[in-house]
Amino acid sequence: MLSNSSSYSHDYLLADLKQRRIIEKIAKKYVHGTSVSWEDAVQTGYIKILEAYSVGRFRHGDSEDFSRWATVVARYEIIDFVRKELRKQCQSLNSLVPGTDISILDNISDDFNSFDAVERADFTLQVTKAVKNLDQRYPERGYLKLWQGLVKGTKQTQLAQELQVTQPEISRRRKELALRVVIELGLAQPNSSKHKNQKQPNHSERRRTKNIW
Repeated sequence: MLSNSSSYSHDYLLADLKQRRIIEKIAKKYVHGTSVSWEDAVQTGYIKILEAYSVGRFRHGDSEDFSRWATVVARYEIIDFVRKELRKQCQSLNSLVPGTDISILDNISDDFNSFDAVERADFTLQVTKAVKNLDQRYPERGYLKLWQGLVKGTKQTQLAQELQVTQPEISRRRKELALRVVIELGLAQPNSSKHKNQKQPNHSERRRTKNIW
């Protein structure tokens, strides 16, 4: 049985390859689709386990009991860590979407809970960054101006006038930009002519992509 004095035992278990993989899997699951580092999430989980163990939260049991207890402690700490990091990265849901005068909060539906909100805000920032990269790569397409117009809700007729193209061309460029952003974010393979090779986004990614466009 383990006890609070058996530091060698719990140090050994935390270094165990199987235990590490379990905690890494948990971290990767909860940071998926965000810019939060899974390595940092793992480290936070380990620190919480050690802190809880040092104050006697794990009272008794064998190595399997300790492993189950450590996994639960790490999971809850990782979830809390990811939420805090997403809120920190977004700074405030009242901050503006880069390149616009629209707040991130205004771009999020009221039916999202707080975690969904910061997750979508993080995704919006990722899309904006992708658009800026594409605008630098294809300056003649006016992607950034098109994106800013879409975020503001500008009519296609007005965007067509500003970009000096026809309205059907605006519609084509919008679809073109959407496809390139999906590829830029790694949600599809860079081969638009063969959809069978595309990586299919998961449910949450499809929902967020649909809401963005």
